[in-house]
Amino acid sequence: MKDILNAHLTELVNNVNDGDTSPLEAWFEMKQMLDKVKWSMGLIEDAAINEREAIGADDYKVDGFRIEVVQGRKMYSFKHIGKWKELEVHRKQVEQAAKVAADTGNMVVDPYGEEIEPAELSFGKSYLKATAIR
Repeated sequence: MKDILNAHLTELVNNVNDGDTSPLEAWFEMKQMLDKVKWSMGLIEDAAINEREAIGADDYKVDGFRIEVVQGRKMYSFKHIGKWKELEVHRKQVEQAAKVAADTGNMVVDPYGEEIEPAELSFGKSYLKATAIR
């Protein structure tokens, strides 16, 4: 199956490079394939994690790749702490003022009379998005 998939992807790329296939059509076909793969992987992920944990070997490899279970990250919630809530409200006010300063180029002063520096502005990479037409 891997060989068939690799061959198809290579053919799509070559067809785009040769001008035989629209880059947008090839991208969309690949996106559909990727979405289906991700969905399918989600269906078996828990079983795969259980199998890997049951194997227990530290150095389990498949096709030259080490497969390991990575534990989920530790997360803290501070939303129940009153002082944190107060500071969070203030942080949001400062962020909003800094955005206004960056977007308008005007100096912004907070309620305490302090000038708020403009936020640093950057833009992410452009990307394609596919949305179903209803």
